[in-house]
Amino acid sequence: MEAVHRASSFPEVEPRLVAISLRDVWSRLTSWMPGGRAHDVSGGTLFSTDSPSSELSGPLIPLPGASLSTIEQARVLVRRQGRELAMDLVEGATELDGVVENEGFDRIDSRIVMTAAADMGAHCDNSRIATEDDLNAAVELQASAFGVNPSAARSLYGPGWLDTPSTHIVIELGSQVVAMATSHPTEHGIGIFGVCTNPGYRSRGHAGSAIRSAIAAVADPTDTRPVWLHCGENLVPAYESMGFESAGRTTIWVEGHV
Repeated sequence: MEAVHRASSFPEVEPRLVAISLRDVWSRLTSWMPGGRAHDVSGGTLFSTDSPSSELSGPLIPLPGASLSTIEQARVLVRRQGRELAMDLVEGATELDGVVENEGFDRIDSRIVMTAAADMGAHCDNSRIATEDDLNAAVELQASAFGVNPSAARSLYGPGWLDTPSTHIVIELGSQVVAMATSHPTEHGIGIFGVCTNPGYRSRGHAGSAIRSAIAAVADPTDTRPVWLHCGENLVPAYESMGFESAGRTTIWVEGHV
């Protein structure tokens, strides 16, 4: 078990800032994902991609000020695209809490927002910034770690995946990439996404090394922006052991999902 790093004080993460930062991260993701597009609607942004995975086809991110009109505008757009409307709702960020279920949506997933301070970042042994030569290894790692189809995993790494302010960190043992994490610095926070470890190398601290290195690659210890990620409840203890604290929740809703 790796040592816990706890910052002397955790930056406050308001739900509205998590929603804005989540929108900004999705904007970054769709800038390199195949067919990535962003559609601004009143009170939010709807994202869409050509990923074969429904989870990556793009959600509506409601922002502070969102209303039922936000949902209606997004519905019109997704119907033109021939897909169902998915929504990643940060609880407490909008006035939509408690009314979404009455609008024909089903809750399909819930994630805990975890936060930490930038001073937990540190360059770790065996870590490095990914290069184009790591594309196949990254796809294989994401597919095996998350149990997804390789074609869906490949859709995460379209042209330009290395040409943005985001930084992809890999942990390499010998010549094998065994873990990775991506840091997405935005105005309101540093989002950590794509954290994964080869199933054969778990419980050895590699994910924590990837996260700390990803933070250090985009922020110095005095950076006041909160570092945040979201994860399933079963992973909360693991992230707490790295030095994160729970700070809220996001919920995935899908219209008419069966």
